[in-house]
Amino acid sequence: MAPNSSKHKSQTESDGRRKLSLDSYLRSALNRFVKGATTGFAIYSVVTVVKAILQKRLAQSPGQVLKDVFSIDSLRFTLFLGSLPAVYKLALYYVHSHRKQTTGANYVIASAIAALTCLIENAERRSIIAVFLSSRAIGALYNALVKREKIPPIKYDVPIAFGAATSIIVYGLTLNPKVLSDGYYKTALAWSRDYTEEMMDNVFRKPGSFHIPCDPWMHQGRSCLGHGIRELVASWLPYSRVYMPIHVIPFLLFRRKALLKRPSEELMSLLIKVCRSATFLCVMCTTIKTLICMLRNHVDPRPPPLPAYIPLIAGFIGAFLGVQFEIPSRQSEMALYFSPSALNAVYLIGRDKKVIPTLPFGSVILFVSFMAVIMHSYERDEDSLSPMIHKAVKLLFGEPEKSKQEPDDSEKQNEG
Repeated sequence: MAPNSSKHKSQTESDGRRKLSLDSYLRSALNRFVKGATTGFAIYSVVTVVKAILQKRLAQSPGQVLKDVFSIDSLRFTLFLGSLPAVYKLALYYVHSHRKQTTGANYVIASAIAALTCLIENAERRSIIAVFLSSRAIGALYNALVKREKIPPIKYDVPIAFGAATSIIVYGLTLNPKVLSDGYYKTALAWSRDYTEEMMDNVFRKPGSFHIPCDPWMHQGRSCLGHGIRELVASWLPYSRVYMPIHVIPFLLFRRKALLKRPSEELMSLLIKVCRSATFLCVMCTTIKTLICMLRNHVDPRPPPLPAYIPLIAGFIGAFLGVQFEIPSRQSEMALYFSPSALNAVYLIGRDKKVIPTLPFGSVILFVSFMAVIMHSYERDEDSLSPMIHKAVKLLFGEPEKSKQEPDDSEKQNEG
């Protein structure tokens, strides 16, 4: 009787621990749902009101703006951000229970299941989110593999990635605008300063029977190199105005206490950051435009359209050189900012050339894949995530599991 009694007692204790664990995961899932849904509604509301202010609709029709805030689309986004972390917690409990071990695969499986909640979302917004996550997931995977010594680190990895992304953007700007979003295209056009739709159509895009020189379309009365030198000087102040709010707003939000303690050091640090960013944009844009001029006039002076390799080479070299003036953390931010649009452009180019097939539910597949990489990195190699993504994941999903485990338990787990 003693062995049976002992076995019964052990089973009872195991069931008790399982129930306690389930209760813990259920509470966590509920908390995460409330947190995610609240965050989703707040984001949707702020974006809706800001858009209404910019479009001058808030004063004219506040009732319609209020309806937009509480619309079905708002509900979908709210439910999506609430369901994603909640389902992840429940799926994680199920996977842990049935696999009887805690490895990295558990987090991949649970996040893939949870990511299917993106079906709740608006299809267009789902695609935007998937594209946004693409470079973050690729970066996290690369950082994790380097950290685990699975692959060697690549020297100048961030400048190379930034250069590659920028080369695609410059190709889209000069030759194929439809692969860029309207907002991105307009930003790139504004950064060019002297490129116009008419100029690019006539000099770069429309087929012609003879080579078209830069004068009078691009820099009348000046040589390509002379215009580049002039732009290098003349564009610095306008570009510094672009970066002033980008640096000042976060400075005022997060560095106020430090400013009061060390005003001279903090203001000098702010000034240096603005100067470095303005120099980066100045060198990048000027180099790209000058190289395009030099290559199309002196290396390959053929009739338009512009050979695709010219903007690709010019974009890579200009971005690689320019980004050296930025601090390392800003280099990574710029690479992450440019890469999603570049990857989306590559997909659109490949689709148009029938090299990349159009997949049904492609945005769902991509979102599930990227979330699996990001959540595995968060739970196992959280340092591999960019600071922004790490903060967003922590906000929605809470602390990673490993930080809540006892040391003894953690040591018993297999490495994922």
